[in-house]
Amino acid sequence: MLLSVLLSLLAGAGAARADGGAGDPCHSAWLAGERAEASISLDHRNRTHTKVTTRLKVRVPSGWPYASGLLMGEESEEYRRAVRCLTRGPESHTDRWSERREGLPRVTPGRDGIDVEVPAYTWVDSGGPRPVGPWQLTAGATRWEIRFTPSPALGRADWKRVTVDPGAPGAETASPPPARGEGGTTLVWEPPDGRAEAPAVRVVVKPAWQRSWAARYNDQLFFNASYAGELLWDIGLLAAVLYGARRTRGSGAGAPAESRALRNLVVTVWCTFLLLRIVDGDDVFFHLPSVDVGHEPLISLATTGAVGLTLLLLGRPRRTVLAAGLLLCALPLAVLVSPGSFGLDEGFDVPGNTSYGAGAALAAAAWCLLCLGFLGVTAAVWRPARDCGLLGDRPPRVPGGPPGPRRLRLRVAGPLVALAALGVGASYATATERDWLRTSWPSDRTDAYYGMAHLADAMNEIGWFTPNAQNWWFNAFWWLPATLALLALLRARAHRPGSSPIAPEGPDHWWVLVFFPLGVVGSFGWFTANGALTWLWLPVTMGALHLAVASGRRRAVLEQPLERSGVPLGAAIGEADRVKLLDRARRFREIHAQLRRLDQGQSDDEAHSRRAFERELRGMHHWNAPSGRADRLPGAVSVVDAALAWGPRATWWGNGRHAAARAALWGLPATGLLVWADMLRGEFLTGTLDYGFGIPDMVAAILYWEIGWAGAGFVLGVLWRRLPGRRGLVKALPVAAAYAVPVGADAVGNLLTGESQYTLALYVSAMLLVLSVTGIGMDLATFRGERRYWQSGLGLLLSVYQMRAFSLQMASVLAQVIALVTIWQFFGDQVGAPPQELGNQHGPLPTGQGQGGQGG
Repeated sequence: MLLSVLLSLLAGAGAARADGGAGDPCHSAWLAGERAEASISLDHRNRTHTKVTTRLKVRVPSGWPYASGLLMGEESEEYRRAVRCLTRGPESHTDRWSERREGLPRVTPGRDGIDVEVPAYTWVDSGGPRPVGPWQLTAGATRWEIRFTPSPALGRADWKRVTVDPGAPGAETASPPPARGEGGTTLVWEPPDGRAEAPAVRVVVKPAWQRSWAARYNDQLFFNASYAGELLWDIGLLAAVLYGARRTRGSGAGAPAESRALRNLVVTVWCTFLLLRIVDGDDVFFHLPSVDVGHEPLISLATTGAVGLTLLLLGRPRRTVLAAGLLLCALPLAVLVSPGSFGLDEGFDVPGNTSYGAGAALAAAAWCLLCLGFLGVTAAVWRPARDCGLLGDRPPRVPGGPPGPRRLRLRVAGPLVALAALGVGASYATATERDWLRTSWPSDRTDAYYGMAHLADAMNEIGWFTPNAQNWWFNAFWWLPATLALLALLRARAHRPGSSPIAPEGPDHWWVLVFFPLGVVGSFGWFTANGALTWLWLPVTMGALHLAVASGRRRAVLEQPLERSGVPLGAAIGEADRVKLLDRARRFREIHAQLRRLDQGQSDDEAHSRRAFERELRGMHHWNAPSGRADRLPGAVSVVDAALAWGPRATWWGNGRHAAARAALWGLPATGLLVWADMLRGEFLTGTLDYGFGIPDMVAAILYWEIGWAGAGFVLGVLWRRLPGRRGLVKALPVAAAYAVPVGADAVGNLLTGESQYTLALYVSAMLLVLSVTGIGMDLATFRGERRYWQSGLGLLLSVYQMRAFSLQMASVLAQVIALVTIWQFFGDQVGAPPQELGNQHGPLPTGQGQGGQGG
């Protein structure tokens, strides 16, 4: 009797496991009692957003109906069904937008089962619930709740170990009480008597205010505070330009070219300021509680068109280009005015059942607006680029005729703009498709609902492409027209009659100070994903450059007084003296070379005596004062020092242009390094690929850094004759120090908010190295007339610097390279950042500052 009862019970249990129970497509009974472990860890250190890492380990018996599916490939539906049951649930389709995975689950077959390990992670970069692995984290205003929510299929598994590491300062409350603790903050739940089903773990964490604020960056209060900080930065820039314009007009009537350049700059900055209010203002508007954010795609069609046309008119292109811009507005205007004609509702809601024709019309309208934006930026950049000399005149139309201004031609710009827009669209489509596959990867793709959900997501992305694209391209390039317009004004001022060839004076010096944050440094001061303090970096950056120049001006070579009259050397030297100065400098080096041979006993039969050489060297110091009277060079200044201090070009503008070109060229390796560090290394690559505009943003980052190097070289060149030091490497130090001040202030802020310092030290090291090499190149270019007499430029450089000085210069450069590599290795492991959000921040930002900070 007892035996028959036992057999019937075993048969019933086997039947239950075979059938899986009614309504149990995952056959959970097979997984009951199987060993399982789960963990979750919160990492708050050196991050803007907390990183959450989870791990699930489970032993799957070989008899489980879906066990063999775990051995299949990722594209196998059997594999997806097995993983879906273990990680999410029996539903055929689930999506988790916040969850990311390091790779496929690790499957290890054994003799009597299969071990499965599933890692997953996310960042707490917004409020609300976010499922990740077998957990759900809900971020509130000041406290975060962590709940253990394993898949229903694992509800009766034997949970041997469940751990929660909330990070410092630890958990506030935990239920049920943990069995023990580990490592200071880790809580461990273990069954006291061998086996236990899934515990209902609930842990409440009160994170540091920095991480809590970063997760709430999109709340209305924090968003508006960030917008206010950016607005103050823009107002500060506008005020600086208007103040400079007033000073420039007060310095005396200029040539028509100067007046036109000043007017263009003021108009460009005003237009940029107003367009920023349109682009950023709509985000503020849609953060109002009473406004339906679903109407943003509708509004963005109008705002993007208005912004693109304004930029196009700002550039005043040829009629054909303007007509092309108006033609690009036709389809978006038709969609905007009569959406019903294209199968769209008036609110531009794009549900999953939207027709393909409606989606195609909306996509075509978005592409037209992106083309219009690119064409507008090109036109707005073209005119000031031509005015500042970046674009040369076109060849004469007839032999012997005058050259004319090089105009923007539609047959060239049109195809390039169209291809660029197609490339951005393709990048966006690829990234959004990757994002969809990531979030729904274990779903059943043979299910009709999956196809409907996929189509709904694609249509939604089409609808949101225009507002997202507008935020990206305008915030990435708005500063270019203003920067080039400022350079055009500096060029006109440098060529005005009576302009000092030494360095920018009066209002021109002010314009250089304005150029430094706009075209070189960019916008720093983003903390806890908020730009409320960015406006402080504008005066800090300008003040740093002014202080660097003013503090070292007295030690500049051209500021040293002549021995008799006391007149500064710069007032007694002009471009007309270049040939005489270079001839004396060459003879000076030859005499010193012969003196060194005399000291070494290597003189030949034709060598002069030491006294004769010294007499000739003394004669080289004879110089005329500006009054024409005989005078002498400053005692501590040689003719070589004077020639190097004058630089390779006749005016400060020429020196600036020369240094800018060299810095852009020698900055190419640094650009590659920083783009790799900011966008391609470690988890930053995940952010670049998952961000809809990640690849275009990388192209923009390359452009930003190259313009930044050129801008820094330009500042070095225009201030060349005011900077202390006798050699270019020393002259580069004040400009690099001025750049380091705002970056250092940003590093201090990151230290106070517990955020990453990653790449900030690289920025400063790379800038110092590029400026140092540029300074050495400026010295070499000063004696370019002697290049034909040397087998290599290195030989000429050895002669200019003398062997001892050259060794010091090269040792300094080598030390900088070693420091750069050391910093790279030290910070190399501190990688990791959430994918960039389409936020409201703007300015020439280093791309690594996407979570706060060009560009940059």
